[in-house]
Amino acid sequence: MRIGGKAVGCVPAILCLCGVSALPSSAQEAPAKPPREAPKPFTCLFDAGTPSAATLPAQSLAAKTGWGQVPEDTLSHTFAGDAIFLNDKLAIILRKNGSGAEVYSRTPDGMKERAALSLLAEANDPAMSLSAIKIVENTQAAVALEATFKTKSGKSASARYRITTGMMIVEVATGDGAGRLLVEDKARYVVVPDFFAGDMVFGPEFVRMREAGLPTENCYLSMLGKGEAILACVWQRSERNADLLMGLRQQDWSILGARIECVKGDGIWIAVLDAPGIWHEEKIGADDPSKGIALNWSPAFPAKWRADLAVGLHQTVTGDFAQGKTAGKPEGPAAQAEMNCWLDANRAFVLPSPRHNEAFLNTRLTLLSYPLDRSLSTPLTTFCPMDVMRTTLGIGPCQYILDAEGLGSDSPPTPDQVTRWVEQLFEKKKAEPQADAIRQRLAQMTELMKLAEGRIGQYGKLADQILASATGDLRSAPHMTLIYQTCEGVKRERSTGGPSDPVQSAQRLAGEIVALIGKEGAGEKCRKLCEEIRSIGESQNARLARCRLGVRLLKQECRRASQAEPNVAEVRKIQKQAEEMLRKKQAPGSGQ
Repeated sequence: MRIGGKAVGCVPAILCLCGVSALPSSAQEAPAKPPREAPKPFTCLFDAGTPSAATLPAQSLAAKTGWGQVPEDTLSHTFAGDAIFLNDKLAIILRKNGSGAEVYSRTPDGMKERAALSLLAEANDPAMSLSAIKIVENTQAAVALEATFKTKSGKSASARYRITTGMMIVEVATGDGAGRLLVEDKARYVVVPDFFAGDMVFGPEFVRMREAGLPTENCYLSMLGKGEAILACVWQRSERNADLLMGLRQQDWSILGARIECVKGDGIWIAVLDAPGIWHEEKIGADDPSKGIALNWSPAFPAKWRADLAVGLHQTVTGDFAQGKTAGKPEGPAAQAEMNCWLDANRAFVLPSPRHNEAFLNTRLTLLSYPLDRSLSTPLTTFCPMDVMRTTLGIGPCQYILDAEGLGSDSPPTPDQVTRWVEQLFEKKKAEPQADAIRQRLAQMTELMKLAEGRIGQYGKLADQILASATGDLRSAPHMTLIYQTCEGVKRERSTGGPSDPVQSAQRLAGEIVALIGKEGAGEKCRKLCEEIRSIGESQNARLARCRLGVRLLKQECRRASQAEPNVAEVRKIQKQAEEMLRKKQAPGSGQ
């Protein structure tokens, strides 16, 4: 199966066969109520027969009263009522009286509306009514409809909506006239995940403005309800901008949704990850931070869980829970992380770095937990955000950052990949016949690290240039302060963590590994050297990602400031520099 041009792996294929859960023995003996009919995993297209005046209640989706199924392979059907297409995970509704697509997910309690997807023409001209529907695809494997809407100004905007068998993802490929996709989901929080730099959390506690630029390149997560669902929005082109939309409800700020720039023909994937306890929110204090803070929570299912401590706007401390039911408090180099997270008899603890203790003074901070990626024990029927990234973009976190920086390849010689390969050769006593290959791969690894270090230097140089051009008047201008603070942050990240010269350190350790080839009992020594190299590589990855995140923030701050800052020419100049830096790829052989 393929989604958005990407091959779907074995997990989605297995999910296609799921959907029927066995009844417990007690229910089999004396069922309290008739068992719920298992949904078909295949995609189906229906004509509701009559147009509905408002969003459909869940019971209407379950009853299907008056609906008629459009026969498979029929593409010429004319809809008398609303168009509804669904599988065993999602239902998408294009109402004749609606202004976009309404997305429902299937829950143990029935269908639940999760989001509304509508179009905005250029200059934020909103779609107001559906003017035409065309069936593009109609099989048991996939259904796709192309919808054309009339905007407030009378223009047209179109998009294609597509779902496939067994998947909880709807692909939206925008067409003529579509300038932005509006995703309305009423999230509790929005998280911009980062695989190395740490996440950024946006919530009403610290975002008190109508719009805020999201420093995302390909993905953001909306935390829905009270922990039962995550809406993951993913797209291909990192140049797209996305804005968080806020509103006042009874004088309290709340998240309305987000607005994503459109590129004609390119897909935006909206996935509903629906599982009880898939995310958790908790207010925590730090009475005795040295011992760790015990949470009133434990993971709802096995996965690679992440914790985000929201300190303030653009300030989030991120940690990943150690794997295993009784993974204890980290020790040694691992204990120096920004935030340590661990489980003790399935009870969760977090311990932020002492430098964050001041943030706890006289307040309690919001901590979010969610499963970033699956582990070997994650149920096959449970999806995590990284599953969506792999399914849609086809890449893992390491390849993601390498591709973003122009350092990717089919087999990137990263410290993690190379050292684990070398370890296996030593363990199997095959290092000696592979000596030349080991030297070559270690040399490729250190060259890649040299390129990454050069890229970090480029980010720091940009920050230096912007700060050097800041006059006293500019530094005190209303919207320039945060711009320059962001540049200072990029400068700090250039040299934070790890050895002073990571490339030289990795080269030295690589040389020591080569010297072990052919020696007795070299396996354990090799393992320790490889661990050191991986630690240096992880630190470098984090520095590179944080520098890139800082420039992404800089770009978004400039976008916002350009609408209000009197020094608009300087703001736009900095924004252009940031955009060019994010598009720029590391040239082979370039240094710091």
